[in-house]
Amino acid sequence: STVGLTQNTDLFQDAFLLKSTKRPIEMRNIFYDLDKATLRAESRVALDSLIEILNDNPKLVIRINSHTDSRGSDEHNDDLSQRRAQSVVDYLTEHKIPLDRLVAKGWGKTKLKVSDAEIAKAKTETEREALHQQNRRTEFEKLRDDYVPKSDMPENGASTGDNKHAVIVSKPMLSSRDSIFF
Repeated sequence: STVGLTQNTDLFQDAFLLKSTKRPIEMRNIFYDLDKATLRAESRVALDSLIEILNDNPKLVIRINSHTDSRGSDEHNDDLSQRRAQSVVDYLTEHKIPLDRLVAKGWGKTKLKVSDAEIAKAKTETEREALHQQNRRTEFEKLRDDYVPKSDMPENGASTGDNKHAVIVSKPMLSSRDSIFF
């Protein structure tokens, strides 16, 4: 019976667990112009979904990881991937996600999903380019879930977070590979 109830008592929520920081969650549909760090307009849908997750989980602190393909120098790719990760962080902070909940990390070409040897085996340039595209990606990774805004911190600076590990998502977004696709 609902007689006398003043708040929702649902026992179930759409949620997924972020098991560890060892498994970043790839954000598909994050697009940049060639050799640029500027986010393209069509990236907003995916980033707005991430904003929703962060707003639903105000104690979550994440790192934005950006990767390049293997073409170009290490130095160039490191710089480009860092600027791309920072452009995502900038977008999130422009939408009122506190900067101290976000870390930008560019990995350049150090964590390829598809090796150059595998790419070389592809029969057509279209296939090779599709494999390179798999290496050009942006991910987010849970760093911790005990964020307390500075204005809410006790005087000694200790966290008062309850350290729950569920991340609430308003819509199920898991694929069969445990990734969230935006």
